Amino acid sequence: MRVLRRFWNCMRLRVFLVCSAMALCGNVIAQSGGGYLITSVASAVGVQGFSGDGGPATAAQLYVPIGVAMDANGDLFIADSANQRIRKVSASGIITTVAGNGTAAFSGDGGLATAAQLNNPGGAAVDGSGNLFIADSSNNRIRKVSASGIITTVAGNGTAGFGGDGGLAMAAQLNNPEGVVVDGPGNLFIADTENSRIRKVSASGIITTVAGSGVPGEAHFEGDGGLATAALLGPPGGVAVDAFGNLFIADLWTQRIRKVSASGIITTIAGNGLPSFGGYGGPATAAALNGPRAISIDAQGNVVFSDGNQIMRLVPSPQLSTGCQYAIDQAQKAFTTAGGSASVGILASASTCPWFAVSAANWVTVSGSAVGSGSGLLTYSVAPNPNSASRAGTLWIGGKPLTVTQSGLTCSLDLLTRNVSVAAAGVTGATITVGFNAPDCRWSATGNVPWILLGSASTGTGNGTIAYTVGVNTGGLRTGAIAVAGRTVYINQTGPAGSLTSLASIANGGVVNAASYAPPISPGSFVGIYGQNLADTAATWDGAIVGGKTLPTSLGGVQVQINGKKAFINYVSAGQINVLAPPDSTTGSVDIDVATNHGTATATVTMGAVSPAFFAYTLQGKLYPVAFFANENVQVAAVGALPGASSRPATAGDYLTLYATGLGQTTPAYPVGQVLSGAYPIAVLSQVQVLFGTGPAKLLFAGMTFAGVFQINVQVPDGIATGEAPVVLKIGTESSAQATVLPFKQ
Repeated sequence: MRVLRRFWNCMRLRVFLVCSAMALCGNVIAQSGGGYLITSVASAVGVQGFSGDGGPATAAQLYVPIGVAMDANGDLFIADSANQRIRKVSASGIITTVAGNGTAAFSGDGGLATAAQLNNPGGAAVDGSGNLFIADSSNNRIRKVSASGIITTVAGNGTAGFGGDGGLAMAAQLNNPEGVVVDGPGNLFIADTENSRIRKVSASGIITTVAGSGVPGEAHFEGDGGLATAALLGPPGGVAVDAFGNLFIADLWTQRIRKVSASGIITTIAGNGLPSFGGYGGPATAAALNGPRAISIDAQGNVVFSDGNQIMRLVPSPQLSTGCQYAIDQAQKAFTTAGGSASVGILASASTCPWFAVSAANWVTVSGSAVGSGSGLLTYSVAPNPNSASRAGTLWIGGKPLTVTQSGLTCSLDLLTRNVSVAAAGVTGATITVGFNAPDCRWSATGNVPWILLGSASTGTGNGTIAYTVGVNTGGLRTGAIAVAGRTVYINQTGPAGSLTSLASIANGGVVNAASYAPPISPGSFVGIYGQNLADTAATWDGAIVGGKTLPTSLGGVQVQINGKKAFINYVSAGQINVLAPPDSTTGSVDIDVATNHGTATATVTMGAVSPAFFAYTLQGKLYPVAFFANENVQVAAVGALPGASSRPATAGDYLTLYATGLGQTTPAYPVGQVLSGAYPIAVLSQVQVLFGTGPAKLLFAGMTFAGVFQINVQVPDGIATGEAPVVLKIGTESSAQATVLPFKQ
């Protein structure tokens, strides 16, 4: 039994240690007249061990800290139970040992407290004179350390049991006391845990029982409204006393906080007896507690206690009536990664019924006042989720839970480079920097060839580095790869006679929409790739179309992947590649991998669902879309502007044909990677618009008539002015970015 409760001490009071400095400095509100509302205010974790004396407390190690106390100077005392010590954190944050030598036993009375032996100290208290009292639990004693550092026993003869009431406290029997507190007049109150009693040692040293009949109250609950000495406690984990002589008991097994008035009457002020969590923001007696243990009163008389992995507070509410009932108008609310704000309606059975709102998650915050009464609306906000893991939290309003869920980020890897050039001599200890958009994104790295050796740190979480070694190359150019989190870093290594400048590369910003010469690209559109050493000779797909039908994915020793999918290659040369992008539902940044006879070159580019752009040409410094008069081999341009071709300006009512790429899906879907034998209309024609100046043209048809090429048939609107007018192509909310113009006349 004692071992089990020690474990719970560890789990709960480690939390109290971190929070008690805040609690005792008045950041919480507690008992007064009337009823109570309940809320959570803090939780934390730690690393077990013993270290740090003489240094900052935040860097020290503790081991099962169970009880805490604070003196008038702001010094914090910690019952560091498994370290068999009492530690002190000064107001300036420095930690030292003030009692216990680290050995679990009993010795040292009459000497320096730091040389004494303690045995699982469970609680601590400080009086107004600076004397420290220790619940030396497994020694079944209460020890006192004077302001000068001398330790003595003030209660308990060391034998576990019950006895001695009415006599000297030093001759009495205690049984695993885990809590101790001292009041202003110097009376000592002891949570005599295994005896299921609260004992009092008067200033003159006489011990008596002030609460608890000695029968554990785990199986049943009795005594409220009567004398505390006849009540069942089961068993008490902690005790506190306020300036008015009221006792507060953390009644561990009955899952309650109980109060003993100065006249000796016991009542329950928090907890419904069910071992659980919930009810925060509502009446405290309706809330579920789960192992309340440590309890304290701060300088303002506020009650604070530990409960499971939380620190709780009691908020005074004199208006609270036993008839108050509450409800909220929703039980759950989901948020995206970005977070945001929302409102929840609270219903109260009367306008005077008070309620409190509190979040059990630090990323959910109440906007404005968290205290109200009657029915109303509560607004709250949810912070952006910085992690990839989804999360859930609870917002309690009037004791009713609102579950808030939030999706996590999609892990995105940022690589400073995706291709590395290495000379024939190889390289040792090179690194690749791995950067993620969330600290909990896990990754692993693998090499695909035996001549690339990865270092030991080939797995990690969040940002990191990958060390690698490349062996000596005695042959020709070779390319290997390191795969990490779904992306690839290519290692291009020259042979002994090769030069790094002979390797393929893509120019900065060298991946563009082939019509607009700018990003974004889109699935099914023509894409231009610019760089150097991309191909040995120029070639087009005309002679590489298989069976006159299937478009090639390899041409002149070049293969291109867009977001890991093979593209269809239209043209290659040393400085330029044109490809038809494969279908893809991805939007955002995508990888471009170009495998050549001179190594693999890489780039990234933004891909959208559509990327509308006219095929156009430059004439006298201006950009003109390719436009023909319908059923005529005559282009829309100034008369004589195009050598060897017929041209004239367009007029109102003329039917024109323009050509574009990047308009997205068709209905029916066009055959991917195939030469088209018919026209494939745009999926939603009403989304397409062609503007001549500021006026829309009449749209007659828009569809794919050649792989990657859309034909657009329009009629010039009435009222077109003489001169050149801007021409803009729109699909949905996306517009062509080119500054294209066409000539018109009335």
